[in-house]
Amino acid sequence: TGEILPAALVVEAVGSVCNVEWLDGNGLDLSDGVLTGNDLAVAGATDAVAVGDVARFPNPLFDHVARRVEHWSIPTDTAKRAAATLTGALDTTPFAPVPAFWSDQRDLRLQSYGSPALADEIRVEDGSLADLTAGVVVTYHRDDRHVGTVAVNLSPARCRVLREAFTAVDVTA
Repeated sequence: TGEILPAALVVEAVGSVCNVEWLDGNGLDLSDGVLTGNDLAVAGATDAVAVGDVARFPNPLFDHVARRVEHWSIPTDTAKRAAATLTGALDTTPFAPVPAFWSDQRDLRLQSYGSPALADEIRVEDGSLADLTAGVVVTYHRDDRHVGTVAVNLSPARCRVLREAFTAVDVTA
């Protein structure tokens, strides 16, 4: 509208829209990317896989709902799984990559693991939101299950421990 709003801080988050129009008419589910199974085989296609942030797959770390993930590690993670699917080298271990990203914002280093957007409860586990520069750990939970962590200004060693907490989850249970 052109209206100017005063603000001490503005945070803008920009997502992406999948470019799947070229696949229209192939009978594929393209409602938000390309629907695949946990093996990244394209639903409704033969000998085809999808990788990167166009692939919409279920991640048993969270539930069985197929979602796209727009994080820096997903292209490599999904490419490895898709290659195993195409070559027949796929094992039976569920594909459960840990979504992760980081961002440097002035004097703050933000790191995220898991999928905080799925949470219905947020807990400040360590530090204070009043002093982010001193380090803060916030965990995100859905139905009392840990689904995400956001860390601000933590050491690399501490962040590794937080990320490894997700890789230790038993997704076969």
